[in-house]
Amino acid sequence: LAVYVQAVATAGAKLEFRVDGKTVQTVDLPDLDGKNGGNSPEYCREFVFPIPAGRHKVTLDNVGGDWASLTWYEFRGTYAMP
Repeated sequence: LAVYVQAVATAGAKLEFRVDGKTVQTVDLPDLDGKNGGNSPEYCREFVFPIPAGRHKVTLDNVGGDWASLTWYEFRGTYAMP
C-alpha cells in the first residue's frame, strides 16, 4: 500500500498501519510548516506499507492529534483472482 501525504494540521498526525488487527508500522507526521493548510506542500511524500502475501484485512488510521491530507493511495503488486 502506497500513500501520498501532502500536509498535516498544526497538531500533527500519526499514521498507524495494521494487518489483521496488529500494528505493524507507524509514521509520526509532526507539523513542519505551521500553516494548517491541506493544500500546503508540507510533506509531498510517499509512504509505503508492505502487505504480506495472502488474504488480509489492512487498515490505515490517523491516530495523531489532528488531520492529515492524503492526496492518493495505491495498492501495488500482483493480485490473485477471487
